[in-house]
Amino acid sequence: MYTDVQRWPSDQSEYDEERVQAAPRIVLMGSRRSGKTSMERVVFGKMSPHETLFVASTSTPTLRLVANSELVHFAIFDIPGGCELGELSHHGAALTPMAVFSRCVVLVYVVDAEADPYAECARLAEVVALARRVNPRVGLEVF
Repeated sequence: MYTDVQRWPSDQSEYDEERVQAAPRIVLMGSRRSGKTSMERVVFGKMSPHETLFVASTSTPTLRLVANSELVHFAIFDIPGGCELGELSHHGAALTPMAVFSRCVVLVYVVDAEADPYAECARLAEVVALARRVNPRVGLEVF
């Protein structure tokens, strides 16, 4: 699938925007305050679950490279909840579905258990249909 795999950086100083853009992506989406950023920080950022109570709400899309070793490398694209993709921008460029889902290998959609389940399922169906239209090979996980 990704034939251009090369040695990935072993320390933070070697990271550059080109490597982040070329890495396979995990896209985190879901409703506002559903815990997307908290999950990402606990699993990949070594943050204690108790510390996530103080994590600020994500207001802009963030793209972060995870390169724990030469074998494990991917980017996590954290999309703020409650916004349409066309309304957001990343590094000055509008976030189109093509920009978000073209390099996406897994879409993680976080469903808020306290929100209206019908509205959550309707939004999930919209996002999945859009992602599959852009990239039919995208994997899907719902939490």
